[in-house]
Amino acid sequence: MKNIIITLIIFLFGFNLTYSQTQSGSEKDKAELHKVLDTFMTSLKTKDTPASIAYFMTGQ
Repeated sequence: MKNIIITLIIFLFGFNLTYSQTQSGSEKDKAELHKVLDTFMTSLKTKDTPASIAYFMTGQ
């Protein structure tokens, strides 16, 4: 449970960072952001959290 809370905090921080950069960005950037978010949420459900955090934070 503690890991999930830490993950959510990291996720929200990363999302706010990405979102503020994308707000004035193009539609392509927004589509990319949604793709990353989908990947992140899917990996949360599959319990592959450490890898997904690394993926999300580096934005690869």
